[in-house]
Amino acid sequence: MSNTTNPFMVEFTGVAEAGKTTCVKTLLDRFSKLGLNVHYIQESAEIVKFDSWDGPYVPHLSMRLITINEILTNKYAGYDLILIDRGLIDGILFTDHLKKRHPEISDDCDALISFINSLKHLILPDLLLVFKVSPDVSIARKGGEGHLVTHKFVEEQIYIIDSFINNIDVPFHMLDTSYYSKEDVANEVFNLINNKMKDL
Repeated sequence: MSNTTNPFMVEFTGVAEAGKTTCVKTLLDRFSKLGLNVHYIQESAEIVKFDSWDGPYVPHLSMRLITINEILTNKYAGYDLILIDRGLIDGILFTDHLKKRHPEISDDCDALISFINSLKHLILPDLLLVFKVSPDVSIARKGGEGHLVTHKFVEEQIYIIDSFINNIDVPFHMLDTSYYSKEDVANEVFNLINNKMKDL
């Protein structure tokens, strides 16, 4: 398959420690070995340093703009497949949740959501993969509760996803990875994406 003017774009979202990023990196290698020109867009939270900002909105905005720039830049760079670790849909879900948690920045969040929505025709993924895991399994994989990943935090992520998933504009597939090995998860997702691309 070669579709370099309009690459197949897959967005990954989900719960902490569900194996999303590990799966993406495995798929990058496997699809590359098939001869496809594949690009991986890193989760922007791994780039933005939250401690250097005052308040929740600016780092969140920074993350979303980084991701949007990466998608727009690489969509037209000649790739067959783009794997996006938290992209457009993730941005809408969690911006809306940020708005509810911080009413004082609701206008800013609304403006960001409107901006993201205005770019849907350009950066909407062809497929959204949603990784879920139970709070207990998430904490166990993390090695115990930490500063950010707590039982409450994971429950909140699950609630956000469950509340919004049926209102999204793209095909999606949900995986509960709680009791599956990394290899089984990667195999299922690889076969799913491969079949979707063959149908093009």
